[in-house]
Parts: sequence; C-alpha cells; structure tokens
Amino acid sequence: MGFLDDITARFKSLVGSEADEATDDSDLRNAIATLLVRSLVIDGEETIEEAMKLVDLLKSQFDLSDREAEDLFNEGKRAEREATDLFKFTNVVTEQMDRDGRISVLEMMFEIVAADGKVDVFEENLMTRASTLLRVPDYYRDTVRSKLFALMGR
Repeated sequence: MGFLDDITARFKSLVGSEADEATDDSDLRNAIATLLVRSLVIDGEETIEEAMKLVDLLKSQFDLSDREAEDLFNEGKRAEREATDLFKFTNVVTEQMDRDGRISVLEMMFEIVAADGKVDVFEENLMTRASTLLRVPDYYRDTVRSKLFALMGR
C-alpha cells in the first residue's frame, strides 16, 4: 500500500464509512418527513390534499417509489406523535444541509400548510419557529410565504 493509499484510508476512517453516510441520509429523510408531518397535523385537521402533497414531495425530493414514500410518511407520523419539540429534527437538517437546502425544507413545509387553501395561527406559528430553528433568515421565510400566499390568491 502506497503513502497516498494510507492517507486515504486514514481519512476515510476518521470521516466515517459509507454505512455512516447511509445512516445520515436516512436520518435526514426521517427528519424532513417528520417536519412535513408536523406541518400537516399542526392545525388539527389532516386533509387528503395535504397528505397527498406530502407524499408527492417525499417522492420527488428523495426519488422514492410510491411505497417508499408512504413508508417514510408513516415513519414521519410515528416520529411526530412521539416528539415533544422540533429541535431534534431541525438540528439534523441544519447539520446536514446548506442554507439553500434548509430554505427548500421550509418551502416544502409551507406547501403542506397551504395545500388545504388556508393558513391558521398554529400553522403561522409553526413556520416562524421552524424558520428560526432551521436558521433561515426572515427575508427568505417572508419571500417563501409571500409566494405561497400569492398562489393561494391571498
């Protein structure tokens, strides 16, 4: 084994294996799914439009089959029921995604909130808290919010 091979092997052992990366991807998927589920249930009404939107977002975001997206949705529902706050999930997202990625998570949350055509005070509060925990500057949160309200005709 050459000198460069030895350095590469040491670096890989310090950084982690591919199994660690798969676990990180799984953690990130679960965290995002749970945040989306929280967006779905926060108002106490789980509409079919919101649930379908959530599954569609999971499919497109993670290139999943229908079954995989439904399984991830169900895992998100389980995690959301057990969760006491958002930090556990937003922390995973902030550790693994850059600003643009975190903004896209917030956009997906807004899409779920707006899927039923109305946004209530609980949903507004969730979006404010989530944007803070995701470290998304107010400017970007307000821009995303304005775009979605425009699409809703508000």
